[in-house]
Amino acid sequence: MSSSSSLVRLWLLLLLSSSSFTSLVQCADDHVTDSGDTSIVHPSDDSRELMEGMYTQLECNGLILDMDICLTEEAFPLSLSNLAAEHELSGSIGPLVIPCGKCAIVDYEDGSTVTLPNGLDIVGRLHFPLTANVIINTTAVFVQGQLDMTEPAPNNAVKLTLYGVEDQYLYPYTACSGQHDAACMGRQNLGTKPIAVAGGRLNVIARSPDCHSWTHLVEHVSDTELEVSPAFAACVKVGDPLLIASASNTWSDEKHRNVAAVNSATGMLTLDAPISTTTDKLPGTNGPGEPEFAVEVATLSRSVVFHAQNDNPQTQIGGHLIIFHTPTEPQRLSGVRFDNFGQGGILGRYPIHWHMSDVSPSIISGNVIVNSNQRCVVIHDTNGVTVQDNVAYKTKGHCYITETGAEENNVFASNLGVRTELLYFDNGQSDSPTAPHEAATFWIRNMRNEFYGNVAAGSESIGWWFEMPKKSAPSMLFTEPTSSFRDNVAHSCADHGFTTYKQGWLPSTPAVFDNIKNYKNGGINAWKSHWTGQLTIQNSLFADNKVDLLYGIKNNGIILKDTRFLALSDDMKERKGESSPNPRAIGIKASYNVFPSATITRAIVLDNVIFERFISDSRTMDLYFDTRRPQGNWEGMGDPIEANVAMIESDEDAKPYFDCGANEKYTFLEDVSGGFSPSGTEPGFIIRNEPHMKAFLPSDACTPLTYGGSFSDGTRCNAFCKNVCIRYVHIRSGIAEATKLVLTQGDTSYAYYLDDLHDKFRMVLPGGSYQAKFYNTNDIEVIAGSPVVSVFRTPKCTGYADQSSFVFSTGEPTMSPSLAPSLSFAPTKPYTVPINLSQGKEASQICNYSSTKYPARHGNDGIISTRRSWMTHTCKRANAWWKVDLGGLKQIESVEIWNRPDCCQSRLSNFYVQFLDEYGDELSSIYNDGYFRKNKKFTAGRNVFARYVRIQLTAGEPLHLMEVKVLGWDVSPDLLESGASCSDSTQCASGLCTGESVCY
Repeated sequence: MSSSSSLVRLWLLLLLSSSSFTSLVQCADDHVTDSGDTSIVHPSDDSRELMEGMYTQLECNGLILDMDICLTEEAFPLSLSNLAAEHELSGSIGPLVIPCGKCAIVDYEDGSTVTLPNGLDIVGRLHFPLTANVIINTTAVFVQGQLDMTEPAPNNAVKLTLYGVEDQYLYPYTACSGQHDAACMGRQNLGTKPIAVAGGRLNVIARSPDCHSWTHLVEHVSDTELEVSPAFAACVKVGDPLLIASASNTWSDEKHRNVAAVNSATGMLTLDAPISTTTDKLPGTNGPGEPEFAVEVATLSRSVVFHAQNDNPQTQIGGHLIIFHTPTEPQRLSGVRFDNFGQGGILGRYPIHWHMSDVSPSIISGNVIVNSNQRCVVIHDTNGVTVQDNVAYKTKGHCYITETGAEENNVFASNLGVRTELLYFDNGQSDSPTAPHEAATFWIRNMRNEFYGNVAAGSESIGWWFEMPKKSAPSMLFTEPTSSFRDNVAHSCADHGFTTYKQGWLPSTPAVFDNIKNYKNGGINAWKSHWTGQLTIQNSLFADNKVDLLYGIKNNGIILKDTRFLALSDDMKERKGESSPNPRAIGIKASYNVFPSATITRAIVLDNVIFERFISDSRTMDLYFDTRRPQGNWEGMGDPIEANVAMIESDEDAKPYFDCGANEKYTFLEDVSGGFSPSGTEPGFIIRNEPHMKAFLPSDACTPLTYGGSFSDGTRCNAFCKNVCIRYVHIRSGIAEATKLVLTQGDTSYAYYLDDLHDKFRMVLPGGSYQAKFYNTNDIEVIAGSPVVSVFRTPKCTGYADQSSFVFSTGEPTMSPSLAPSLSFAPTKPYTVPINLSQGKEASQICNYSSTKYPARHGNDGIISTRRSWMTHTCKRANAWWKVDLGGLKQIESVEIWNRPDCCQSRLSNFYVQFLDEYGDELSSIYNDGYFRKNKKFTAGRNVFARYVRIQLTAGEPLHLMEVKVLGWDVSPDLLESGASCSDSTQCASGLCTGESVCY
């Protein structure tokens, strides 16, 4: 007896002795029934909702999923051709079933077309050997067992075409007892044209791991010759379609050619049509410009193709592949071309979709997604998936996605997205065709994943969009010894290469973006930060953009470190013949009227940054006043900007300066290295060139700048002051009569006048000791009882002012620790009890349950009743919310919520209590897990100032509330910006405490 026959016998003995034998026999005799009652469906119409439990391997399959011995001749595997013929003869209205416990082989080898009009349900194991050469047309494929595919032999191909307009139902083998009966309550509607894995396994390895999907061009040798690496060329065949990404500032400037000849020894690819080396020269690692800008080249050919027909009139409804509630199973999907997949406007219907599958140790690699109607690779509430070396081309909506923000420990590596287009069907998420109409090649909602070597090359909108569910979303997976976000690229995008707009991101621990490249983006801002902080961008390159980086007021500190800004690259000079950058190109556009902060450096910091070739009216930094934080809310200067820079081949007037308007009265920038100084080497400060800024500086310290504008008297608006150390200071007198403050240092005195808008004196001063006297409108000295000194961010230089620098006629104030800002206070009135800030204020909710009952105003009317007629109630809507407008910024101590008294208390569960600023942007939030029957109090925490408080569910239930009380103190914006720090309970009066020590 042969050894293989012995193995088969052993395998059969093991199988027959297993507890699954009875199930196997039942499975092999699978049959279909139809009750005819089409009204019986699963109780949930929303297939995106998590089912009770998950789908797992079927016991009746025994060992066949892990042992290839069942595919040998001795094991008598079934053949697909026989199964298809028998199924057709039977007249069954159900799908063709690969029985549980059985292995079947695709034995079509002549390119035949096989049509399975009622779908294919793989309950056992279906294997496509390398000899397979077939086209299969069907309405659905369900995998409850295992689907195997290997790369077809040369000249062979496998094409799976999905068609039809009718919804297709999964009949889980266990829940439906092996039947395809419409009366089965466990069946799942998976829409049209699905490939769905439910408890089963994909083992599709249709491309060698040595063959990469894309590479960088080495050289554009001639009009019909491109040089790539020999390793890449070895995987290219004559006739293969090539995709060459955009090499310009235009998002849709990609090119297509077919391969006419291949020399794998030299890496030379001959094209079937020319690309001019004179007018359309492509950049490569050999030049003509910098190697960093070498264009991406991808092959779009695969021997295995999953395709969907266009079934009129639903032309946007292609096929979709979904791993459906299937944890732990190691899925492998490699080497497939997906064509016309995705279903525009329908959530959950994407070309490749891991759906709520918990931990899934799976690999998606080497695939090509073209002509997607909606998205590309979507990871939804699933962890542990590796998405690597895939190419997505001409796709609509967001492309590579972590969908909800719950996804962690996934890896996105070396993926390429080219020509990401806008989606014109509403799916309820941020790539819907509503303002702002956006689509991102990479749409990231949780940074607890790893991203490296990915490229967004030509998006109609955004390359990388970090749209977190909340500002306080977790930080990165890791930052040491390297960053979990590294070596990623965005170029040729129409709007932004990278953005955190609009939600922003304020991780609790510092995040690091390492070695990013952001170039040739056609939009206004290549990187747009919005309400983002605790972030370092290091070892990175920005080039050939209109504005490399926008840093507006709603940011909390970004550090640029060891980074290069290149206004005009060699690539643009030598390949495109450009002699100047984009018209009025800007390196960094930064607002200087950010809020000063006691705990976070809110201004942008430049640490070893190089600006190169900023010429022809371009600017290294454009320092601007952001009107979203107007004078009435904050004055012209926030934290000063810190810069350690060098300039190379740049014009003198490309250096930063401040405009000459009233908003810039107290503005300055610290130049740590002297790179922005007239000499280019002497450290100092760029300041407003006026007496109040220079009163206590040496007379020879400041040199007016020859650029940046002049006042009406001809005086230059800006000056550079070398070898000095200045700091921003506020002083409050504590008495209403004081309208002038005179500071004296040695023989020099200067008068500062009260800023009526903010009730304080503002100044920029060097270190030393100052005698301080207050005067009234009659110029008579007045005695200040409790003056308050605020000093802001500590400069890098030495010899700066602090609280101890001031001696008042009334005696020195009591000093608080030196923070930024640091304050001193005299004792104030005793602690006051927080009041109900919300009662009677304007309230709203997402939608109303009834036009006459349960309005939003019942949530803060002060009535806590046992009758439900006094509660609020929304309609059933995803993430339902109720919100109250406090009428302005208030300091919040706590929020107390009363649930409805009569029933359904569990609906008020798994929700956020959110604190919003005057623009409706989230400042912080508290999450409540589970529900409570009566009432619950939520402590806001330290330093919470908000205008709006919102209660928002995370599920799709209606929201109802009996009462909401927002407790706190009615404080003014002026007290908010003072950043007061309290040292004992006697100072905890009506919202004065906003620093490190907080009153509760």
